[in-house]
Amino acid sequence: MTDRTVSILCVLWAILAIILVVDIAHAEPRPIHEGIHEGIHGPFAQAVRGTQTQIIAPPTPPTTMPPSSPPIDGDCASWKPLLAKYGMPYELFQPVMYRESRCTNARNYNPRTRDDSYGPLQVNRYGSLDAGWNSVGISRSYMATPEGAVHAASMLYHSCGSLGPWTRPYSCKKWLF
Repeated sequence: MTDRTVSILCVLWAILAIILVVDIAHAEPRPIHEGIHEGIHGPFAQAVRGTQTQIIAPPTPPTTMPPSSPPIDGDCASWKPLLAKYGMPYELFQPVMYRESRCTNARNYNPRTRDDSYGPLQVNRYGSLDAGWNSVGISRSYMATPEGAVHAASMLYHSCGSLGPWTRPYSCKKWLF
């Protein structure tokens, strides 16, 4: 299933839960045997003791989404779940990803420009930056993966508190290392 399909199903599940809970809450109390004979079952059930009605709440939908498929190179929207996982607003980062890599998990190595950048947001680890990234647990091989590249970018974003590393004059309030 796609992330969009899962999101739609979660919304429909929530709407159904609200409708059924409201319907049950407004039901007249009745002897328990009537509910059984009418076929009330599943996650929404009414338990009646005397004239007092109890509503058993529906199960909470899962808070974690099922694992999504890896991002597709060139498809910016396919990076959205990974950005969300690391607390990076897609609307803010989509133009940056497009400018930096055309939304691909690219690697740009160019010693002449002091560049060894990874991922859709082109996080640089040239020269002494390599040791810095290693010191915070981001190895070269991990950064070469879509997950690692976005994880590293999120560390920059959250540390800097802005898009400073991706916009001129490429500054940051507090660098990671």
